[in-house]
Order: sequence, then structure tokens, then C-alpha cells
Amino acid sequence: MRLINEEIQLATSNITPSIGNAISESFEAGFLNAGLREQIESCDRYDLANTFSDLFPNSQPVLEAGSGSGRWVAWCLRKGWRSVGIDWSAALCRRAGAEIPGSSFVTGDMRCMPFADDSFGGIISLGAVEHAIEGPVPSLREYGRVLRPGGVAVVTVPYNGPVRRVSRWVRRPLRGLRSWKFIRRLAGKGTGGRSLTVAKQSILEGWQADFLYDSTSGWNFYQYNLTRNQLRTAMSRSALEIIDEFVAFAEEGVLHNFGRIGGRWNPKANTVDLTVLGRVLLSLLPNHANGHMLCQVVRKA
Repeated sequence: MRLINEEIQLATSNITPSIGNAISESFEAGFLNAGLREQIESCDRYDLANTFSDLFPNSQPVLEAGSGSGRWVAWCLRKGWRSVGIDWSAALCRRAGAEIPGSSFVTGDMRCMPFADDSFGGIISLGAVEHAIEGPVPSLREYGRVLRPGGVAVVTVPYNGPVRRVSRWVRRPLRGLRSWKFIRRLAGKGTGGRSLTVAKQSILEGWQADFLYDSTSGWNFYQYNLTRNQLRTAMSRSALEIIDEFVAFAEEGVLHNFGRIGGRWNPKANTVDLTVLGRVLLSLLPNHANGHMLCQVVRKA
């Protein structure tokens, strides 16, 4: 069932990755190398699957913004919900469209989406809006534009909570050493291109950012980790009102906050294999302080 014929009107849009080209290509390759069927099968175990089941039966069609592999479009279609995906990667959209029967995928930029106003009843946005160096506001405003009045969206971003802030402070000297050219040469890693100091000059003041190194261009902005207040402030600048807010993905929080001493990512199962210490940390740390992603459920008035 193709939606892009009657219900959803397309316009023109610039197609621009939010992050550096080399890093974008690496991100794309990671999705292409992962089996799509396994990703779709893991959806029912996802922390927010029940939230989606509660919200979207009466909030259709559903847009997956930053669809990547397209697994949530496939999951929605299995539920009998009308769904469309948008991603900057033409390769990912082509694969998803070919492998997911009855699906629709559009190549475009979430900050300037090629859809008419009031096109969707719901939006799924998982770990997407934080990748724009100017911040999430342009994407959130677009969500407000394309949602119908009363439409709902679920938005998640990496959570810069108390445990992550302490973890980053403890590991700050090590991160600094890893960016030194001398240390990188000793480790046999690249040293060319933009320095980390220069890359940091372009980010939003007071925001916590992650950076990745590319052998061609040097250090590049990758994503922001947001506090509750930062996401609330960004959301207040869109046409969306917050109806629920919570922190999720506790096991992934252990992994991201404590690294390999806490666990390892299992790509086949799309889960974290916790170590003994990781299980102890999971039991001791409250989810609202340790969880990996901050989630807001929002509505268009």
C-alpha cells in the first residue's frame, strides 16, 4: 500500500546529511550491513513498543523520521498501521523499500521535509534530532508542521543525565589524551584534518557533544547529549506540547556510561550483554539517572 499518492503530498526538499559526509557514510554502511529481518523481529522487545501500540492506532499515518533501516515502518505495517519513512540516505531508502512489502520511503532532510502541512497523525523519531549541529529545533518545528492537529510524536535523544555527566567528567583526561596527535601516532591512528579543539568551536554553547574522527576531514561533530531542560526548551520553540517525559533504556545506559566494564552490544539480538558488574550497576542505579535515552511524548495542539 503506497501512501505517497493521495494522502501525503510531496514537495521539494534539500537532501543534506546533518553530520559529516564520511561519518554519514559510515553510519549508512552500519545499517546496510545489519540484517533487516533481525532488526524488525527485535522491535517487539524495544522499550517503547508498548508506548507505540498505545498511541498510534488512532494517530495515523505514522512517519518514521530518520528511518535508517526502516524497521519501524515495517513494524507499523505489520500492525496494520499506515506508515512512511524518511531518511537522508537514498541507499537505505532503496533497500527498505525493496525489502519491506507495501512500504513507502522518501529520501529527504528532516529539517526541511518534502511533505505538506498536516500530513501525519503520528511521528516516531528515535535518536535522530540530536545529529544536527545547530540543534534539534529545526527538526522539531518540521514535526509540528507536518503533524495534524491532535497528532502525537515520540521523540528520543541521548540523555545527559547525572550518571553520564559524572562518567564523562571521570573519563575526560583519557578522552583528551586520545585526541592528541602524538598519542594517535603511537596508536597508529590518523592525525590529519580538523583538530578536536577546532571542531568544538562550532557546537552550541553549554551543550554536551560527541565527536568522531575521520581520516579525511579530521574530527567531526556527531551528536548532542541533552538534559531535560535542553530538550524542553527546544520543544517549546516548536508547535508541540509535552504530554509525557521519561528516561528509558537502562541497560544501554550502563553500556554507554561505563563502557566495556558494564557490557557489550549484541548486534544480532539488538540488546546489551551485561557483565556481572553491569548487572550490579543496573540494580543499584535508578533509571532516571542512568538511562540512555530521554523520551518525550508530544502533541500538536
